Amino acid sequence: MSKPRILIVSWTIPENSMGGALLLHRHFALRDDFEIGIVTPNPASTMPVFHRSVHEPRWLSRLKRTRLVKWFNDYTNLVYARGFNSSLLEAAEEFRPDIIFNVAETWVSFQALKLARKLKIPFACYFMDWAHYAAHCHEWTVPFMDRMYRRLYREADVAFCISDGMLEELGPHHNAHVVYPTPSIERGVGSAMQSAPTESGKQSEGGAFEFLFAGNLAHWYGKQVAQVLDLLEPENQIKLKVFGSFHDWPEDYVKKQIARGAYLGFKPYEELIPEFNKANAFFLPMGFDRSAELIERTSFKTKMLDYLAFQKPILIWGPEYCTAVRVARSYDSALCVTDPNPVFLLDAMKRMASEPLLRMKHVENAEKMRIHAFNSDKVYQSMKLPLDQILSGK
Repeated sequence: MSKPRILIVSWTIPENSMGGALLLHRHFALRDDFEIGIVTPNPASTMPVFHRSVHEPRWLSRLKRTRLVKWFNDYTNLVYARGFNSSLLEAAEEFRPDIIFNVAETWVSFQALKLARKLKIPFACYFMDWAHYAAHCHEWTVPFMDRMYRRLYREADVAFCISDGMLEELGPHHNAHVVYPTPSIERGVGSAMQSAPTESGKQSEGGAFEFLFAGNLAHWYGKQVAQVLDLLEPENQIKLKVFGSFHDWPEDYVKKQIARGAYLGFKPYEELIPEFNKANAFFLPMGFDRSAELIERTSFKTKMLDYLAFQKPILIWGPEYCTAVRVARSYDSALCVTDPNPVFLLDAMKRMASEPLLRMKHVENAEKMRIHAFNSDKVYQSMKLPLDQILSGK
């Protein structure tokens, strides 16, 4: 019996990298329930499947390389998105999909919806990050983008929300589902994971207690991580090791942190496994900036789930309303610091390093949270079942 054919028409595509791409990789590349095709303006694709590229007009791409880039991003988000690129239809007619799947984001999303309507097949959309996140647009365009984003949600035949906060913000829908990111399904494989230590997070005799952060350093995340690195510079007993990309740190600052052994660049998940095993605890920053509030109330960081698999204590630094703090509070599974002053964060780091019973409590509760809320098979089914139903016409 042939598998259902899903054409992913999206900037975010399945890749073994980070964030939404890693989430799709775990849903589609590491599973075998669907025949997958990809149509994308994203230049990278590592999946050995049907793949076609679609691009903005050359004149638009050229103008985006000038100092007027923000204005032409505005044009792309508000005007070009409402049109239709015929390359999408050509690729779809070649692949013959049963459903169009999109991650709500750039101009591709709205044209993917039009493609599904032209083909008279269902349109599935995954809402991971809010409309203007990483859009590099002028502030005046944000309300327009928000309205388009909400309309995309209403018109989707099946809508997936990355968190309860996203579903709450987008509101009622006839066929909406919360699909959290899924942790690595390889958890427990002997070649990849070491068994949990007897006392989770215990540092070596006389050594520093080492926190680890691995993730996106763009926007406010890079700023907050830099605050912590600066605060820890004179400390001998508390350290932070950082893996990530897209920071806007000055070149001299990057060189300094590399020399200190604090910043180690980007590594894919598999290469991070030995580092995760060596760490004493994990660090997760969430943005306090007013401009970040809507995004932090609705998004969900995949790195939190990757941390859970290693049974180490987690320290979250973010506002009370952010999804990471809300989820952690529900299970008492992490130490949460909700004051933006990094001095309070340092106090929490020292407390975690000095209190083994606190660490053990959070690790035990985090394991319960992983099993009950974020089991990879359970999360996968929360997307697969609605797709199966809409494909069968139910």
